[in-house]
Amino acid sequence: MRLRHVLYHSLALAFVFTFTLSLFAAESGIPDTGATLADYEAAAKKFHSIISVPKFETSSNQVAATVKEVMANANAAYDKLGKLSPEQVNFDNTVRALDDIGYQIGTAANRLSLIKETSTDAAVRDAATDQIKILEEWMVGLDYREDVYKAVKAYADTHPKLKSEDNKLLKETMRDYRRAGLDLPKPQRDEVEALRKKLSALTTDFESNVTKAKKKLTFTKAELDGVPDDFLNSPGVNQSNGTYAVMANITWHYTTVLDNCKVEATRLNFQVARDNLARKENVPLLQEILVLRDNIAHKLGYKTYADFETETKMVKNAKTAEEFLQKLETGLQPKFDQELAEF
Repeated sequence: MRLRHVLYHSLALAFVFTFTLSLFAAESGIPDTGATLADYEAAAKKFHSIISVPKFETSSNQVAATVKEVMANANAAYDKLGKLSPEQVNFDNTVRALDDIGYQIGTAANRLSLIKETSTDAAVRDAATDQIKILEEWMVGLDYREDVYKAVKAYADTHPKLKSEDNKLLKETMRDYRRAGLDLPKPQRDEVEALRKKLSALTTDFESNVTKAKKKLTFTKAELDGVPDDFLNSPGVNQSNGTYAVMANITWHYTTVLDNCKVEATRLNFQVARDNLARKENVPLLQEILVLRDNIAHKLGYKTYADFETETKMVKNAKTAEEFLQKLETGLQPKFDQELAEF
């Protein structure tokens, strides 16, 4: 099951959307100004892609309704796929169908994840957090629909001759089923499913705790030497007693201080505060997450969770990734030492 479930932050999402539009415009001859959404939609079709402006949920009820609708639609599509006989299976009604369903699920999951992180309404953020837990646990369960897996495997076992892109999608679909443990005996497979569901919930809680965390640090003007006056005089920062309150959990506070403050001790204190947001709540979660990841990796036949995670990346395994980082450190250290000596 290939779910394009990526937790987009607002800046990353905006960048991807803007970059995609620019790419389509350049390739399709769309003018830099005056183009409409319809122009971009038409251009996207040439690349077998879809461009649409997302409609964000603005209330707790809308968030819950979205999850309910997504799950109902996907379950219906899975039921249809799972009823296919070996004689009926083909690329379009198995592999492509799975990918299309995954796209719809992923689009909703991305949107709700963004709402969870950025909504100005705390009730909506909390609703998104709760519904994402429900959605992600259900998403894990989709991997273990045996009827669907049998239909897809029946098609894969015909060893179809596919074009490069379709062949890649088929191989990755079967790879992802293997990575979910579908080739394990059912008792072990059920264990992996349960562990993955628990890991998903804990990870969501971990991220939400960081989002909710607030940490205020107070500095004198001397301690913030180099920080622009317009920042220091902004509402909430300039205190009446001559000190300045900066929030480690607010990204633009963080970047402004780290990029401009000349006082190393201030930058260090601020960095440590940001790195420790929700520490009390998250350290116990992290301990559970690490154990779960290790158990999942071992049950699936991987030496470490790092090997499991890197398998689908260009680097392919943890050993190569570690060697790359070590070579990078060796190559960059002389330059780092040289620049540090200048200060």
